[in-house]
Amino acid sequence: MIAAILNPGPSLLRTYPGRTDAGLVMAVNRAATAFACDVWACGDYPAVQDSRDKLACLPALLTAENTAAALRDRNQKWPGRVVEFSELHSCVLPSVVDWPWVTALAAVVYAASVGATLIRCYGCDWSGEQDFDGVVGGLNRSEARWTHEAALFGALRTVLDRRGVTVERIAA
Repeated sequence: MIAAILNPGPSLLRTYPGRTDAGLVMAVNRAATAFACDVWACGDYPAVQDSRDKLACLPALLTAENTAAALRDRNQKWPGRVVEFSELHSCVLPSVVDWPWVTALAAVVYAASVGATLIRCYGCDWSGEQDFDGVVGGLNRSEARWTHEAALFGALRTVLDRRGVTVERIAA
């Protein structure tokens, strides 16, 4: 199966051609406001609250444990399936690659866990502060953060490649 992961980077609208041959489409954070997807990867509770009513559809939610707990505690039931990052630990141990730190990497792990053998990551730019729509997205958009995220992505790609899963980064 081919999976497309839509990251909210500046190149998203230029690089993502539409659903085409992807059997699974995932959107990370605010990218789900631009495109319909099967799974929305959004780890932070404030981001879920900010974007929920702006989503192009109401997909399954891939999120951090504390965000899932906050939704439950506030009786804000998600209309579809909720998958917590910890449910994916058996696919790639966080002690091998610290992927739960980055929602985009959690999306890659999820795609691999459901059988994707080719994962295309669009809008994965690792630069600047603005998202695909010109809005500043998130608090930490520093060069240090992008360098760390790129290194984790490379390590995760190496681990998955050994398992026969190809991860491609598609950015302008």
